[in-house]
Amino acid sequence: MTRSIGALCIFFLSACRQGRDSSTCAIDVIKKVQLGREIEDGGFAERPAVSPLVGGGSYIVTVPFQSGELAARFDTAGHFLGRIGAEGEGPGEYRLPLNATPYRADSILLFDIGTRRISVLDKDGRFARSIPVSRSVLNILTMSDGSMIVSTTGYTRGMPLARYAATGKLLAEFGFDSPAVKPTPLDRWVGASQGDTVWVASFSVPAYHLERWDANGRKLGELNPVRAWFPPETERRNITPTAPPLPAIQSLWEDDNRRLWVLILVADSQWAQGLGPESPGEGGLKFYPLRDLDQVFDAMIEVLDSKTGEALYSRRFDTPLFHMGPGMGYSIEENSDGWKTATVYDIGLSPACEVPGSH
Repeated sequence: MTRSIGALCIFFLSACRQGRDSSTCAIDVIKKVQLGREIEDGGFAERPAVSPLVGGGSYIVTVPFQSGELAARFDTAGHFLGRIGAEGEGPGEYRLPLNATPYRADSILLFDIGTRRISVLDKDGRFARSIPVSRSVLNILTMSDGSMIVSTTGYTRGMPLARYAATGKLLAEFGFDSPAVKPTPLDRWVGASQGDTVWVASFSVPAYHLERWDANGRKLGELNPVRAWFPPETERRNITPTAPPLPAIQSLWEDDNRRLWVLILVADSQWAQGLGPESPGEGGLKFYPLRDLDQVFDAMIEVLDSKTGEALYSRRFDTPLFHMGPGMGYSIEENSDGWKTATVYDIGLSPACEVPGSH
């Protein structure tokens, strides 16, 4: 595994359908920009999370595990534009900003796990209003009427998904046949689909299981791709030098040609070399910290027929890519002093790839 990915501007990686020539069709992963070098100390203290483009042309970076660190704005060239808000609990103040996403027109949604509310911001990150929510939010998808599908993160009871009106009124909760009555891993990614529907995948349960729901909470179908590298499991386990990380879905989205894209973290063949020394954890349990993400994980991108689940294209990448939004992903780099930056990539098929059913 190489740590020199920042020196490359374009990865051109073949990902061909069975029977097609690899020289004519490929998955392109194109480096866009590196974020974080211009902030204080030249990077973030903990692993950052990156929004898709918001506000008409900027990225918002949060640090989910660093209490008190305000979200940072960057332009498309990676220049630091400033921090959002101030620390606190009042309007326009934040305790632990977790994630940001585009909203209607050029406005932005920013969820703060410290205050359990979604702030609506203008395109420059200025506070407009807030929406209190009764859950920790993993990601948000906006529907055509301005309502929001909100996914949950955490080990708790209830439903993993909720729909809120633009006013903040709770319209529906769904995602299970019935609410979980005991603490259950509810972490879900929601991904864009055609019409007012969403694709849903579990982040915490290591199973290749994809569901499609409408905005009213009606399940429309599911896909269960079978892969030797993604064996179904019921729960996660600690990563050790003898137990590799289990696959974890990071993102999913449906494109205009009804192809379903799935971004998955998988174990690198040398994962053990990326672990730190055994350390004490809660309850006397031992764990191995992730010292080098690039050595622990690879990324697998699959493109599926959204109706049948047939694999149209797939490719394994030697760099872990994390959730941003449709057609995007980011990697995390760490310098010798431990400061972290994020590199944004566009993900898509090369122009030579034929659209299934187009001929």
